[in-house]
Amino acid sequence: MIPSLLCTLAIGQNQSSFNLQSKGVWTRYVPEAQTSNTWKKYRETIDDKIRYLRSDSKENRLEKLKGFIEQKESSEVPLYAYMAARYTIEFQQELLSNGLASKFGFAIQNSYGDKDIEFIAVGYTALCLLKRSIDWEPSLGDTLLKVRENNFPLLKAYVFEGIYCSKLEPRIQRSFPILDKIASQLEPRNEKSIRASLYERLYFTTKKTNYAKDAIAAWKNYLKVSQDEKGIQYAKERIKLFESRIGA
Repeated sequence: MIPSLLCTLAIGQNQSSFNLQSKGVWTRYVPEAQTSNTWKKYRETIDDKIRYLRSDSKENRLEKLKGFIEQKESSEVPLYAYMAARYTIEFQQELLSNGLASKFGFAIQNSYGDKDIEFIAVGYTALCLLKRSIDWEPSLGDTLLKVRENNFPLLKAYVFEGIYCSKLEPRIQRSFPILDKIASQLEPRNEKSIRASLYERLYFTTKKTNYAKDAIAAWKNYLKVSQDEKGIQYAKERIKLFESRIGA
């Protein structure tokens, strides 16, 4: 049985408690400038729940997360999506390795949503980290960075938006200084592969040859620091692909 500690808040809310429009469209919202007192309280409550989950064994925590995401009676309420997003940010690798990440991503993306900046920031961060291709409100990432400029998960999400979501060259380019800012917090091979992926996105967006050359150089830098066999093979394949594109 899943403890009510994980689910009571979301189940106890009804749709009329939130500023609702249609399901799944909150990704196009412009967030409200300040976090409301209501959402501050939600954030503090989920902070406590996350501390509780961290202190539990990995096996028990996974069982509780499975139970949480299977709750149907609250699945469309924004607070449920917010909780799913917070758990995704905190326990992303566990969710990915146990096949739960897609369920959490679906719950977050298909909520009714809320315009409070706390909800938008957390939802944006979680979905970008899950590499979901979403048509975000164009200025959203930049807006969130202005108010949460030192939030590592959000900074990483902003970079990932550039790779997996954006179709605008200037926006993709703005991911590079943010990647530079967080590079020391990433494994070297991960930083190199992310950088290469940004150049790839720029090339496929613009078809400019210089970006293909940059992608090749970035993947070669990846090969200098990686010992991951699958990653090395993938990097060599990408180098070969882009060399063929530019006739190298």
